[in-house]
Order: sequence, then C-alpha cells, then structure tokens
Amino acid sequence: MKAAPWVLGFSASHNGSVCLLHGDEIVAAIQEERLNGIKRSVLGPLGRSLAFEYCLRAGGIGAHQLDAVVGCYFAGDTLDAGLLADGGWKGRFDWIPHHLGHAIGAFACSGLDEAALLIIDGQGGLERHQPPAERAVAKYAEANGLDDYREIMSVYRFDRDGWELLEKHYGAWLLRSDHADGMPRFASLGGMYSAVTQQLFGNPMDPGKVMGLSAYGSPDLPVEQFFTIAPDGHYVFNDVLTHRFHSPERWPARKAEYETLAASVQAAVEVGIMDMAARASSLSGCRALAYAGGVALNSVANEKLVRSGRFSDVFVMPAAEDSGPAIGAAFYGLRQLGYHAPPRRLRRDSVGRRFSADETAAAIAATPGVEVVPHGGELLDRVVDLLTDGKIIGWFQGGSELGPRALGQRSILADPRRADVKQTLNERVKHREPFRPFAPVILEEELARWFDVDGPDALTNFMLRAPAFRPEARARVPGAVHHDGTGRVQSVGRDGDPMYRELLVRFFARTGVPILINTSFNVMGEPIVDTPEDALWGLLYTELDFCVLGQTIVRRAPSFRSVLDLVPRVVAEELRISIRQGDGPLTLELDGTSAAVSLVVRRPWGTSSLALPLSAVGAVEQMDGTRTGRQILEALGADAAQEWSARSFSRLLCILRRGGAIQLS
Repeated sequence: MKAAPWVLGFSASHNGSVCLLHGDEIVAAIQEERLNGIKRSVLGPLGRSLAFEYCLRAGGIGAHQLDAVVGCYFAGDTLDAGLLADGGWKGRFDWIPHHLGHAIGAFACSGLDEAALLIIDGQGGLERHQPPAERAVAKYAEANGLDDYREIMSVYRFDRDGWELLEKHYGAWLLRSDHADGMPRFASLGGMYSAVTQQLFGNPMDPGKVMGLSAYGSPDLPVEQFFTIAPDGHYVFNDVLTHRFHSPERWPARKAEYETLAASVQAAVEVGIMDMAARASSLSGCRALAYAGGVALNSVANEKLVRSGRFSDVFVMPAAEDSGPAIGAAFYGLRQLGYHAPPRRLRRDSVGRRFSADETAAAIAATPGVEVVPHGGELLDRVVDLLTDGKIIGWFQGGSELGPRALGQRSILADPRRADVKQTLNERVKHREPFRPFAPVILEEELARWFDVDGPDALTNFMLRAPAFRPEARARVPGAVHHDGTGRVQSVGRDGDPMYRELLVRFFARTGVPILINTSFNVMGEPIVDTPEDALWGLLYTELDFCVLGQTIVRRAPSFRSVLDLVPRVVAEELRISIRQGDGPLTLELDGTSAAVSLVVRRPWGTSSLALPLSAVGAVEQMDGTRTGRQILEALGADAAQEWSARSFSRLLCILRRGGAIQLS
C-alpha cells in the first residue's frame, strides 16, 4: 500500500497560517500570529515562516519529505517554494485563488456529500490574477473610486467528485474617503462592516466590536444608504454615509449615533448575506450550505440564516477568516496527488500541537512569580470550587484552535451566575470596552432547555450562532446573556473534549447550571496564547486568579505584585531602523522621511521581526538586566510619563517578552 502523502498548505494573508496533512489527517494547523505574538501577522516566504517550521516539527518531518506544497494567495503566484527547491526538494508546488482555498477548506471539514459553498469576505484575490475558471461567471460591484477589482463573494457547488464555480462577485475592501479622518468608502459586504468599524473604533480589523455594540442600537439607517442590488444581482455600494460620518471622534463619543450606525450596518449585512444565500440555493440546487470568509464569523447574522429554513444543514467553517484557506490549500494538494479523501465533519477545533506534561512543568519552573496549587488528585472538583467562589481561570488544554474562537483549549472560564462578571472580565482581564459580551458554553444535551433552539448543530459546536436565551433562563446566568437576550453559544457533546465536558458536568451537578462563560485566552489587541509560557505570562499580566494547564493548577505567588517588578533583559539579536519616504504606522518624521524600528528575535521555530514603537526605543535601550521595569519607567522621567502609564508599560514588557525580544526574571 502506498504511504499517505505529506501535504502542506499555507494562506499568505493577514491571519497567515500553515496546515500540515498526512493523508487526510490534519497533523497541525497554526496562525503565524500565535508564534510571533503579532496579531494578524502576514505570512511571508515559507523559509522565514515560524508556522511552517512549527507544523513540520509537529509532524516529525523535514521539508524534504513533503510531497506537495500549495499556497493560497491574495495577489496571485507572487510567492514560491524557491527556498524549498534550493534545499533539494522535489515535491509538487501549486497555488490556488483565495476564495477557492476558503471553499475547499470549508467543504473538507463539513462532512457533507454535496453542498452549496458561499464565501463572503472583505476582499480576496485580485481579479486580474484569477485563472479563467474563476473569471467566467463574474459580476462587478459598483462604488465610487473602485478601479482595481478583487474577489468579494463567491458561490460554488461541491460534491465528492469536485467543484464548480457558479458565480463570483468582484469589488474591493476599503476605498479612499474624501474625509481624512472619516468613514472610508467600501465595495464589499465585509468592507462595509470594516468601514463602520474604522469610524467607530479607529481600526477596521475589529468587526466583532461592532457586532457587540449593534445590540444596543436600533437599525434606523436604511439599507439603501449602504448598498442596493441591481436586477442582475450585482451590488451597488453607496457612499451616502461616508459623507455623513466624517468626524474624527471615536466611540464612546457620539454614543447614541454610533449605536444606531452599528445596528444599521448589522441589519444591512444581514440583508446581503440572505440575498447571497438565496442565490447560492438557487444556483446550486443544494439543500446543504457550507459557508466561510470573514463575514461568516458574524454569529448574529448566522442565527438568521439558520432560522430562515432555506437550507436543511448549514456548516460554517470554524476558521472562517483568512487562517482557514491553509486547510483548503492542503486538501487541494492532496487531491492533485490523486488522494481522494471524502469530507469528514470537523468535530473539535484543536489542531495546534500538544504540549507534554514535562514541557508544561519546565515552563512553570522557568516562569518567575508563579506557584503550583496542590489539588489532591481531584483537579476538576477543585476547579469547580474556584469557579463557584468567583475566581476567573485560564484554561490551557490540548492543541490550540485555529481561527478566532477559543473553544476549550485556550479559554478563560468564569461563573455566569455572577452579574458583575462581565465588568470584571472586561476591566481586569481582557482590558477592553465595557459593552463587549462574553460567550456561554453549555452541555449539548441541555442546549434546548436554555436556548430557543431545537437542538445542537455544527454552528453551536463552534460558537457560530447567537440564539436567544429562554426567558426563564436569563436571570440565572446574567453574566452570559448579551444585551439583546442572546448568547453566542458553544455546545459540548459527548464527542467533544472529555476534560472540558466533564468540567461542565461537575459544575452542573454542583450548581444546577450547565453553563460557563468562555472567552479567548488573550487580552485585547494580542493573539490568543499558544504555548504554556504564553499562558503563564497571561496569568501574570492580567488579573486572572488561576491557570489550569493540563493537570496542574497555577496561581501568582503571594510575593508577586506586578511584571513591573521583574527585571527585563534584551535578548533580541539586532535593532533595525529603516528610513523611508512617506508615512507608516510606526514612524517618526525626519525632514520628509520616516523611520520604522524593529527587533530581530530568535523564536523556538526560527527568526522573526518584531515592530517596535519609536517611543519605546529609549526604554528598550535600558533593559540590560540590571533594573526592574518600575525602575526603568521612573528613570525615563517626566517626558515619558505622558507616553507610558504603569499599565501600558507593563503591556509593552509582555509584548516584548511574547515576541521573544526580552527575558524577564
């Protein structure tokens, strides 16, 4: 029998990622950001990708053993496997369009025999770089300022024999606004949502904030002010609102007006999704839908899609955003090698590498300021004790999830019965806006008793829909109920993670409530943790009470006060300052030029670059292993006090540590 091939797929995008298959088994899949500590990291050439080396090590193979490598790109065949070829690699190299990577990955993980495949995102690959098959059934969006077209929506039909593109829409993400500080123009559904996100929060890459805020407003702005749909089905995006919203003020300024804008864009995106779902149904003739792309993470819209009854089965790819195409690229490569794997429904999103008890113990021993808490062998009972006592717990188990949802591998858990838990989590742990809600995780068999659903499905398994709590349940779990009475729920069945499920079983037996709050193990603006070291430093940096890693409970030592009391020492190999013309995100104007600063750091999986704010250079220069962070902050003097608070300087230390630039002792 021929040995199963080794195939590696990668998504060269923001949220860049790598997936390694052995046959049709996912050996490992990981986002670059989890390894270099830089949120939404773009994946560069494979030879310099930490995720590439991470996956090879997880498989216990070298690059020369790969039978195929497939890339999924934004801009066509712009990267190649040259570094692999230089090393004598003789395997097959291919590339596929961005939306096709989304689609193949979603179908491979869906377990469906046949399905309509719907992809909706901000933007995908450039139209001019698409192969002929991806341009044959094109519709072109209309928007002021649109002159360079990219994929924005695609409809395919998939079955076990292959796929057919049925319709593809081209548009763009964000377009230049007439107002420097105002809402950008847009030419896609994802771009529309990002434009509002930019106006409200100053960063177009945080759409989850808008979805959370939308529950507080009323959708009083007509959908037609965002877009209209032409008779032939192409979209016409309007810029009425970009002229109305041109203030540099961000939320919570103009609170009521911005809540209305958030609710209105949510209503508008739902209209667009339902229109495209109808087109997918009509064009494909399929009763099942698989769905991916960044817009597919909108759990509020997904709830309406499921309840529409248009499809008998809806599967949303858990890694619906741009980490997911790495899985699609790998399965494409597998197929090109003649290995035809039937789709299998993904039951658990735990595709990162696992860490042994010895690795965890070594991380604990090497981390200052933490201590092990004895639990007498009854770990889960002790964890329930802590939760019912109001403690907030970091939960680190198995391999990390791919994509943005923490599903019981890299989670923060809390008791939902406490009305103050949302405020505590937002202020003390996540360091984010007070309106942001938290997701409930529930025993699968209890789902229909607590939520207005018929029962569990693929979307509740992965926290991808937001049904309403039943009225009698809301008062019992105030910490988990969203402002509009819903919850972005995750259900855990008997085929879920055994330890995670058993914790819910024991909490239910103790309290009569089969629900915990589950949120991702990170703080705002930083990637979810991946390694035991990441988790332990998350405990030290935030106000988590405890962290459970495998079978070990850890807390801050009584003597530990703050990371500012630790001694930082720079271990980066090089400080680079590049001078260039024009503006940049980390720049200092110098006679018409600008400077960008980065540190070259060595990580366990290779060398990477960590961008550094220019304002931090003076502080980093003083991190020589002789003074605490607090002493350095004091030495910087009054001028630095305007730049650095104790919290922001603590965060700088943690970013530098996670990025591999410093050690703290």
